[in-house]
Amino acid sequence: MVIDVKSGKHLFFAGQILYSKIRPYLSKVVIADFDGLCSADMYPIEAKQNRDYLFFLMLSREFVYKTSTAGSRTVLPKINQKELNALTFNIPPHKEQEVIVGRLKDALDAADQVDQRVSDAVEALHATRSSFTAAALAGHIW
Repeated sequence: MVIDVKSGKHLFFAGQILYSKIRPYLSKVVIADFDGLCSADMYPIEAKQNRDYLFFLMLSREFVYKTSTAGSRTVLPKINQKELNALTFNIPPHKEQEVIVGRLKDALDAADQVDQRVSDAVEALHATRSSFTAAALAGHIW
């Protein structure tokens, strides 16, 4: 038995970029790590060159500005596929894209490490405050 199902949803595959066309100023972009079905309000995008470079480009201020100003809707800003495909960007050669992506990933990894250290320090501070408060209330301080 064959069932012909028509749906407004889009099939996507692991490794594709998923881009939300609604409210482009929110930068809703992700690289899928599994196959699936997404809302019709998202575009599955297959990168022709360096997928990671395209991903970072889509998170850039320039991209967000261009996508946010391309659509004509004001109540619910949205960019359609024709408007998205019409956007142009200066793209460096593939080798340079690889260098840029490598540096970006290194910088983001370093930022993640700093973020983790700060989170650990804040957690330790909260634990110290709790211990200090408990000791003070038990009369062990002063």
